[in-house]
Amino acid sequence: MLRIYLNIIFLLLLGFVNVNGQKETQLKQKDRNLVEIKDSSSQMLDTIPVPNDSLPLNFGNRSTKNVKFSTSSPETEIVYGAKDKKWFDLQNNLVHLYGEAFVEYGTLKLKAGYIVFDFKNNIATAEGVLDSVGNDVQKPTFKDGDNEFSYKKLRYNFKTKKGFVYTTYTKEGDLFVQGVETKFISKESDSTLLYDQIFNKNAIITSCELDHPHFGIRAQKLKVVPSQLAVLGPARLEIADIPTPLILPFGFFPLVQGKSSGLIFPDNYEYSDQWGFGLQNIGYYFGINDYIDMKVTGDIYLRGSWGLGVETNYTKRYKYRGGLTLAYSSRLNEVVNQLEKAKATSFAIRWNHNQDAKAHPYFTIGGSVNMEFGGYTDLNNPSFNSRANNNTQRSNLSLSHSLPGTPFSASASFNHSQNLSTGTVTMTFPNLQLRMNQIYPFKRKKIQGGQKWYENITLNYSSEAKNYVQANDSTFFSRATLDKLQYGVKHQASSGTSVKVLKYFNFNPSVNYDETWYFRRNEKSLLNETILDSTQIDLSPNGEAIYRVDTTYGRQLDTVITAFVPYRNFNASASMSTTIFGTKKFSKGKIRGIRHVIKPSASLNYQPLNRNRYIDYVDSDYRAAYNVPEEYEIIPSGVFGAPNLNNLGAFNVSYQLKNDLEGKYLSKKDSTVKNIKIFNNWNISGNYNLNADSLNFSKVSFTTGNTSFLKGIIGLGFNMSLDPYAINEKGQRINEFYFNSTKNPLRFDQLNLTVNTNFTIKQIRGMIAGIGGDEETGTKSEEDKEKEKLKQQETFLDLFNDFSISHSFRYTGVDMGAKDTFFISTNTISLRGNVKLTENWRIRVGNFGYDFKNKGFTYPDFGFERQLHCWKMNFNWQPRYGTYTFFIGVSSSTLNFIKANYNQNTGDARSRR
Repeated sequence: MLRIYLNIIFLLLLGFVNVNGQKETQLKQKDRNLVEIKDSSSQMLDTIPVPNDSLPLNFGNRSTKNVKFSTSSPETEIVYGAKDKKWFDLQNNLVHLYGEAFVEYGTLKLKAGYIVFDFKNNIATAEGVLDSVGNDVQKPTFKDGDNEFSYKKLRYNFKTKKGFVYTTYTKEGDLFVQGVETKFISKESDSTLLYDQIFNKNAIITSCELDHPHFGIRAQKLKVVPSQLAVLGPARLEIADIPTPLILPFGFFPLVQGKSSGLIFPDNYEYSDQWGFGLQNIGYYFGINDYIDMKVTGDIYLRGSWGLGVETNYTKRYKYRGGLTLAYSSRLNEVVNQLEKAKATSFAIRWNHNQDAKAHPYFTIGGSVNMEFGGYTDLNNPSFNSRANNNTQRSNLSLSHSLPGTPFSASASFNHSQNLSTGTVTMTFPNLQLRMNQIYPFKRKKIQGGQKWYENITLNYSSEAKNYVQANDSTFFSRATLDKLQYGVKHQASSGTSVKVLKYFNFNPSVNYDETWYFRRNEKSLLNETILDSTQIDLSPNGEAIYRVDTTYGRQLDTVITAFVPYRNFNASASMSTTIFGTKKFSKGKIRGIRHVIKPSASLNYQPLNRNRYIDYVDSDYRAAYNVPEEYEIIPSGVFGAPNLNNLGAFNVSYQLKNDLEGKYLSKKDSTVKNIKIFNNWNISGNYNLNADSLNFSKVSFTTGNTSFLKGIIGLGFNMSLDPYAINEKGQRINEFYFNSTKNPLRFDQLNLTVNTNFTIKQIRGMIAGIGGDEETGTKSEEDKEKEKLKQQETFLDLFNDFSISHSFRYTGVDMGAKDTFFISTNTISLRGNVKLTENWRIRVGNFGYDFKNKGFTYPDFGFERQLHCWKMNFNWQPRYGTYTFFIGVSSSTLNFIKANYNQNTGDARSRR
């Protein structure tokens, strides 16, 4: 009996059995992070005999034999848990769940940051929690079957299946419903209800997915039947929390999910002066199955014009998805002074296909086709928005195969571009490509010992075949378009290697070979014809015209014939480079080290002369005594452009000397050694042309890369060129060394020194307050972070933190022949920035400054701007031009972009949607 009494007392403490021995509820522990409480008393040996136990109960196995259930107990088990903390209030029969808490009761699932469950009344209260920075996280979500809601706070009775919600967020189809106060009634709570019902007070219906939508339809009363219907009372359109005068007395919004076939009502009942009354986009929708559907629509006008369109969408999960649209239009237009009407036909093809990334391991196909002919958009959508937004149509469709087991990959593509204003169509089809990944042809499969130098030799190859045509859409499918077709094939191959020479030098030779196949050839011939060309030059005293007669002995005839003409080009190069390090360390003082890195390199480039292979000559005069043959290129410009016929080839030696200088200094803040770059990429370069008959040496160039000081506030740029040759009186280079006349090896040619300064008011305030950071990494020390925390409180100067001051200075020097001329070419200062009045409103000041060289102010422009999530309103004023610009835009399909301009000088006002 002692074991029975202990079990009953333990059950009472846990809340499973009331004082009368009745079952109150069943709880199932589902929290893996908490240790499950097990009954250890069932494992004790009972030494007291129990002949007649009126309440046999094995607590270890949770047996409930002969236990009477309360009539108010839940119908199914309640599963609950939490990640962070859980504690019981036995006095009030409550359980508190904190941190990713959850309660599950049949099909009802409740999740939130904090949940309090009342076992006595079967009521759950849920709300979110605050994170370390004060943001509301782990907002409650409630799911009943397929219906899911998000909200700020909720009270729900699992017994009556009714709940009350504060600030709910519900998605129904493509719409979002937000209600300040919401009541949820389950269909199981009332036998007369067929569906769940949601009642909202002060609700807004919108397509914006943000927590605070920027536009929507505001209704004081709203009833939603999930997946069925939404009914609202008096409502009005609201933009940016501003009510508009657009009022809707009532509304019905179908929320039916899935596909179903049915009629499609026309989008517009239109009247046209040319076509008469008509209906647009009337038709029928076929919901064939879950993988494909089809929509057939048409346009019908009383005066004989009509149009037909077929649109289908298809999808297969984890494989592909796409859609196809075919449209045809026939329009009858009246012609002035003619009885018969002019018939204009047009059609459009639109297709898109997207393959899932996991559909196939090495084969992909996808893209879009967007083509039209006969001016389909202009005839059927003659609005400004259609022409402005779709002035150019493009198509891109590609197919690729990686050819597993080989280093090759192949692809084919279709590219199309069409200008709807001019009707010009440009098409590339097919575009075939074959590429080979870089291979090492001489590398051994099993390397024994060291690697040989020839094993690093690489080989690359690629080829491309392309067809290209450009024509007008009205004559695109004609013989003339086929005659304009350009096609060709291009091959490219290269090889190279890298070899270590004398331990410290890198030797890099390479060769490149290109071959392009052209299938047309230029032909010129001289016809034995005499051409007289007379031009009036004066009048005689009698008033008769005096002519000058020019005689041409022969007429040149230009023709393009079909012929195979391969163009070949070859070049080779070899370079030698090394790196020299110079380091000096200091044990005392603020400067602890300097390192100078020098990277010298020299290269040899060779390209043979190939011009003579691809030129021919034609006679200029059929009279032998006066004939001077003229040169012309035999290869016309093709799909890969015109060939590069260099005159002298290339055989030159180039050199480069790259310098980097950096140092180490001791920081006073944390007594650590930090790096600083003094200058970066200071280069000296030039070349010598072995093929040139004169002026073999090029100019010696001195250039700098990005060199900055004071944490990037000041940027320094420098470039200078020196010339080994002298110049004449006209400033032209002559083939005479400057050293011969002046004993100086190089002549000054040109110099540019630029200093750009750019900083913000916030940066200056931080430097004055001593808030710095690591100049190399940009990270802030703990001391700097503490200083920033002390300055978190906003002041008046914080309004100007975004203002930036820029100063640009350029000093230029040029050799003018007699003497060198140095002058300041640029010296300007400007101010621009934003004053943030509120979270969404700001004043913008742009490009206000002064030009010290031209001694004049630059006219600024001012503006007011309001930015709220997806919509933007902007007002600009440009005093220099006397114009005002007003702009409002919303990135949504329900509203258009609107822009208005006004010129205060001319009074001209224009607007654009």
